[in-house]
Amino acid sequence: MFTSLCFSQIKHPIPKKVVLLFLWLCCSWCFANAQRTMRLTDIDFPVTEALQYIDKGQYQQASNLLQQYPTMPLTLLHTSPYTMQISWALYAKYLCELFLEEQNAIQHMRDFIRDIPFENIRHLASFQMARYHFMQGKFEQAIQYHNLTNIAYLNNKELNSRNFELGYAYLVTQQIDKVEPFFNTAKKIPGQYATQGTYYHGIINYYKK
Repeated sequence: MFTSLCFSQIKHPIPKKVVLLFLWLCCSWCFANAQRTMRLTDIDFPVTEALQYIDKGQYQQASNLLQQYPTMPLTLLHTSPYTMQISWALYAKYLCELFLEEQNAIQHMRDFIRDIPFENIRHLASFQMARYHFMQGKFEQAIQYHNLTNIAYLNNKELNSRNFELGYAYLVTQQIDKVEPFFNTAKKIPGQYATQGTYYHGIINYYKK
């Protein structure tokens, strides 16, 4: 009704194909934006609360909450009517395993990244795997998973973390030609990595002279 009313008031009617194209573009944009930003919507409360603990680095508290949630095997993702909820629950579960360094945690997360059908969750999982390897001093693996991550699915805090960690990992692994853009970006964003980004960016510039 709204669309018909709006277009009926235009003196020179717009061709139907143009109207349909416009509506298709609007729907496509809305879907893409929802995929990129959806974090805590349509998720059961225990999982939502667990993800909030995870954001604070409180993995044990998150794990305790998730023990109350009946997660299902990943093979059921495509048949369950709760695929998105189960995906978030498994993401949180495997993330807790990873940072609590439980047995087989790395393999569980690798399999999850390989099989998960939702792009936004898969790229967040790749980002978290990169962070884990960075914290373990495994810089080649950190580079691998950071480069698998589509930055469109990261928030500003995560993006800044990725830029600094990639710059540092490239520096440590002697890939000097790739370092500068990441430290240059990190130093411009206020927050945790601004001072460190400025410091390492200065060092790179000094040795380039």
